[in-house]
Amino acid sequence: MNYRIADAGPTETKEEKLDKLTILAVDDDPLTLLYLKKMLAGDSRQILTASNGKKALELAFDHRPHLLITDWRMPKLNGIDLCRILRKTRKTQHVYIIMLTGCEADDELVEAFNAGADDYIVKPFTPKVLQARISSGERLIRYQQTIRRDRDIIEQYATELAAANRKLQNMAMTDFLTGLPNRRNALIRLKNLIAEMDRYEESLSCIMADIDHFKKINDTYGHDCGDMVLKKVASILEEKARSYDMVSRWGGEEFLIVCARSNRLESFQLAHRLRLAVEKHEFKFTEGHRGHVTISIGIATWSPDFVNEDELIKEADNCLYLAKKHGRNRVIAIPPPATDFLRPRP
Repeated sequence: MNYRIADAGPTETKEEKLDKLTILAVDDDPLTLLYLKKMLAGDSRQILTASNGKKALELAFDHRPHLLITDWRMPKLNGIDLCRILRKTRKTQHVYIIMLTGCEADDELVEAFNAGADDYIVKPFTPKVLQARISSGERLIRYQQTIRRDRDIIEQYATELAAANRKLQNMAMTDFLTGLPNRRNALIRLKNLIAEMDRYEESLSCIMADIDHFKKINDTYGHDCGDMVLKKVASILEEKARSYDMVSRWGGEEFLIVCARSNRLESFQLAHRLRLAVEKHEFKFTEGHRGHVTISIGIATWSPDFVNEDELIKEADNCLYLAKKHGRNRVIAIPPPATDFLRPRP
């Protein structure tokens, strides 16, 4: 009965082809070296030769061979010392080393293995034995190449996956239209600042800004124009805010600015700068239609009476409602930091 062995997996593609095996042969006997070179030659191998240990060391550092076949006793640098040096050097420590020796006494074999040899062959050797030992070492080298290649692929995938995760996380925390941090991002920032504020006894304020008559802009000029206004207002707020302020899109035409280390007066002054910057900018709504946009702002500063960030935001939102109610294009904080005015002029 004939049995058919199932295919173990896909055949190796061109991209998966393993590296050509580089073999370094070292012997001070020219005839032995020539014999080794001819016997080792093959399409999948690159053969290097050296007549002494010192030259072999230079070639090993330059070419980083996969396999080294070295005689034990050589001038300038013997095989044992060559083996020790290669094992202690980072870029050559993984070379597979076969030691050629004219003696198979136990003490010498133990010395060779202690120096870092992986295998040994007693001289004079037969081609069949040498080829068998080389084939055994080559299988191990090929396995190591495969493992390194698989590790590199896994590391590449892991890097790409981490980059994709960072991109997704950034998308989840960023407003698509304006590029500002979104509501979720702002809440996380606010919670962290409240924790730091309690620890270091610092001030904390937030500014809630809303574009005045935004629905009218959409109805008159279209939603594309409305998106343009949202993006430009976002850009102005981000440009005029301080480096440690976080400008975020709260939703719709509302923006929340989280002001770290800021008391009521400091955030009030910032809010007026933001309001004036938006008011002064000329918007191009459509071809031939230009005009100005204003924002109303409410301010809240953290109070020991607040339980959490929701109450701080609610206070800012209430002040924003009053700014809208009293005519828009103004800043409201309760109580105001200085004199009680609704719309100070520059």
